[in-house]
Amino acid sequence: MRQSIKIKDYLTAYNILIELLNKNIINSDVLYLIGEVCFMINHYEISKNYFIQSLQYEYNLIKSLYYLGEIAFIEKDYEGCLEYLLKYVENDCDSIIASKAFYFIAFSYYKKEEIPEAFKYISLSWELDVKNKKIVELREFIFNRL
Repeated sequence: MRQSIKIKDYLTAYNILIELLNKNIINSDVLYLIGEVCFMINHYEISKNYFIQSLQYEYNLIKSLYYLGEIAFIEKDYEGCLEYLLKYVENDCDSIIASKAFYFIAFSYYKKEEIPEAFKYISLSWELDVKNKKIVELREFIFNRL
């Protein structure tokens, strides 16, 4: 029941935001928010399109860069993940979201067999979130491959 309420809320938000677009209220924030709503209900392809559109209005909208990187990671597009998230961490390198970004960057470098870079970024992630079990495990795993 709780999940259906959440989806209903996201769909309501989506409909309101689409109404803004239909009234020609188009800016990076509206496009970003539509992308975020679509991301939250796992419509990654639609979400990606709105995030890309939001960047056309405000090139360095870091929230869009983060989500585009996470979508690329989900799609196992590790090059795309690195492209977006390395730009993201240039602007935010000390938040919990940055910790997630560093984690995805590290994992992507690991998949590309660039172990020293992977260790560098998983260590940055770990510094921001030392209690996160996934980060600790990946850090140990990568360290053992150095």
